[in-house]
Amino acid sequence: MALAAVFAALVLGLGISRPFSREQESLSAQYIVDVTHNGHWLIGRDFYGFLNRKPPLFTWFSAIVAGAAGGKTTEAGARAVSLAAALGAALVVLSWTGSQMGSAAAWLAFLFVLGSHGFASRAVFSSTDMLLSSLLFAAWCIAYPMFAAPARAVRAASEGAQLPDRPSVPYTRALWSGLLLGLAVLTKGPLALVLFALAAFIYLALVRRNPLGVLGQTWPWIILAAAVGVALLWYVPAILDQGKRLAAVIAAENLGHFLPAAAGGTGEAEQPFYYMSAKLIARALPLSVLFPALIAAIARGEVEPRARDPFLYQLGLAAAVLLFFSLGNTKRPDYIVPILPSLAVVFAALFTVCLQGRRTSWTPFLRDGAVVATTTIVAAGLAALWLTALRPEGARWLDVFGRSAGIDELSPLVRALGRFELPYVAFAAAAAAAAAMAWVAWSRRRALMMGAALALLGVSASALSNGALEPALAAKHTIKRFAARIHRRIGGAPLYIARGLRDFSEAGRIHESDDDLAFYYGRAIPPLRMAPLTGPAAEPPTIYLVATQRQLTHLRQLRYFRTRQLTCSHSVSAGGHPCLYELDRLTASSAVKAPAGLPARAPGR
Repeated sequence: MALAAVFAALVLGLGISRPFSREQESLSAQYIVDVTHNGHWLIGRDFYGFLNRKPPLFTWFSAIVAGAAGGKTTEAGARAVSLAAALGAALVVLSWTGSQMGSAAAWLAFLFVLGSHGFASRAVFSSTDMLLSSLLFAAWCIAYPMFAAPARAVRAASEGAQLPDRPSVPYTRALWSGLLLGLAVLTKGPLALVLFALAAFIYLALVRRNPLGVLGQTWPWIILAAAVGVALLWYVPAILDQGKRLAAVIAAENLGHFLPAAAGGTGEAEQPFYYMSAKLIARALPLSVLFPALIAAIARGEVEPRARDPFLYQLGLAAAVLLFFSLGNTKRPDYIVPILPSLAVVFAALFTVCLQGRRTSWTPFLRDGAVVATTTIVAAGLAALWLTALRPEGARWLDVFGRSAGIDELSPLVRALGRFELPYVAFAAAAAAAAAMAWVAWSRRRALMMGAALALLGVSASALSNGALEPALAAKHTIKRFAARIHRRIGGAPLYIARGLRDFSEAGRIHESDDDLAFYYGRAIPPLRMAPLTGPAAEPPTIYLVATQRQLTHLRQLRYFRTRQLTCSHSVSAGGHPCLYELDRLTASSAVKAPAGLPARAPGR
């Protein structure tokens, strides 16, 4: 287990110190800064004074990490809790699968979850999704013996074993499951309880058991009471402290995101029903190629009887998460993460506990064909890219193609292969080895070797993505160095951004501030509309603005000020390169006052 933890940390922890390039991470880091420096442990705030819309467990753990690091919030510190949660989830996959399906399935499931693109990428991402996934999955696995007790009793009776007159009630196990579920509620809200209950209902339906019979037992109510009790330790004092303000935030984060705008929802990130399924296929790569084989195995019941219950149990959790978020109005790719640990267990079962002796079975054919085709295509594609990179015009042509197709990773991959950089060459070698393993397994009909080939491809891809591709993209898009240049240039002078803050209520407002720039600059940067653009003639004030060329062109049409460009960032963004401008305000008899409610400065880091 210790070696597995070290291996998982080496694969998932690569790139943990890369700079922030997505505002979700910078916003999360602002909450950590607030808790660490201002002591707002009950409810954190961002640099602009708005409440944290998520429960505080992730922020608490991250603030403890920051405190241990001397009080400074760094990129690695903000992501450390997600990495620890990912390691925990991977180890639970290994332990639980080994106890229910055997060691071969356990190690294969462990490697599968490490090799899932969506899981590995969120292991070093500062957000609540990985912590929620780990706690929910652990609570679900601990509760399995209680759900499966009737099936085990029937199986034992059929084998002639003597059963006790009154089976013992696992109070301790139910209590631990409830405590973990309560911590999951403190991570992302009552959503965890809903997913757990829906997963239980789906599993009981799959094994053809009446859910009402389960509710008549004691242990489900122990789980519920423990979870609610843990959650209320924060919800009660938080609502008493903030009152209707926090209640509105909680409603928006739960019912508001689930309901469509026509029914009173926020209308945020609205997507069609099939969106989550499409994202699951993308985020579960390369395991996604096994979905046809999985469907065939479920339809034909081709799982060994000893592993049927644990197989369906994990399938129930995966189906519950997918169904719930598919029905919800708000759909984001991050919502896929809780599916992936259970899905890794289910896919590992295809290579270890599926019935192999049926002549009419489609499962082995679909499974092995998908693995052979995937590993071969990846290995051949990398070889073609390497040959292209050796040609003088090859990388330039692929650079143009990558931009037009939206594939930012293509050009760095080609150039790195051409320069024989170690991470990329190692991935190409691993892909070639995976393809060779797959063909050998095909010829010898070795199912476990076939699974190992796919696991090798996935783990090597995760290591490449976290260790090389993501840091390269972050360096391309981040404004960390630009913020440092601004601070050296203007010090504490008034600084504004061209973007505005929409006048929504706090529960449903859309945060349009530049959180990346605010975090690295160390304070809130208000929008330009809040700046006093005119002032007394005796005071020739100068302010500074961060804007792209497109934004500045629009602002110049207002003719409120004269501008002079000072320095530009080399970061790539959709609106162009952001630059720092010096603005000379026009003189007038009175200044435009900024709206109340937005602090001029936020807590320093």
